[in-house]
Amino acid sequence: MPLRFNPPPNWPPPPPGWQPDGNWWPDPSWGPIPPDWPLWVEVADQTPKPAGLGTALLWGGAGLAAAIVALTAVAGPFLTSEPTDPAAASAKAERAQDQAAQRSAEASSSSAAASSSAASEAAEASRAEASSAAAASAEANARERAEALIRSAAAAESAKAQDLADRVEKEWLDAWMVESPSEIAAQRPEMLAGYVVDWESTSDGMVDVMLSVGSHQVPQHELDNLAHSIMTLVGLDVEDLNRVEVRTADWKGKAVAYRSSYPGLMP
Repeated sequence: MPLRFNPPPNWPPPPPGWQPDGNWWPDPSWGPIPPDWPLWVEVADQTPKPAGLGTALLWGGAGLAAAIVALTAVAGPFLTSEPTDPAAASAKAERAQDQAAQRSAEASSSSAAASSSAASEAAEASRAEASSAAAASAEANARERAEALIRSAAAAESAKAQDLADRVEKEWLDAWMVESPSEIAAQRPEMLAGYVVDWESTSDGMVDVMLSVGSHQVPQHELDNLAHSIMTLVGLDVEDLNRVEVRTADWKGKAVAYRSSYPGLMP
């Protein structure tokens, strides 16, 4: 029993009596063949008579041209030359379906790869941002620790200088066997009573001590004597004493005694 080409319902219908040949290939846009769909079915032998074509030929002229145009529009890609083996046409259709599936899989794989690459770039950007934030935090912590060390060192240096100034005053008063500078003036009216008012550390770890007397008008030689007296009485016991500076109450008069000027105090 002869076989008839049986296109799937999602394909456009072929012209009556049309059969695919070995050169025919279905358009991929028609979609895949449904599962278990028979491309060839058995039919009774009903060979169509060419009456329609004969009628078209009888139209002549423009009628024939119109018939050909209409037939071409309807048949489209189904127009072929000679019928071919149904099994070969079915195999070609299956190969077309396989190729369409392969192209779809390749497109899906490419899309997945692009999504994976975008996600990887986003993760890398996030890691870089976290690393930058960690570096900034570490830099801020290091700066804060350095500033704290500087403040601590300055405080320690100031405390050391103050301690040396206190020792200078104590040693000076002990040398006179009194409790305060005012007692010196009471016992020795000719001596000035100097009060430690400031101190300063030097670059080599020594200390400068500044004293003030209670008067504005003081002869220079009295200021010199007071500076000399303090340096000689205190210098041996306070080895870090570098300089003694004595000023008047209005800070206009000044006398200075340097340790380096006293050979007996130098190591």
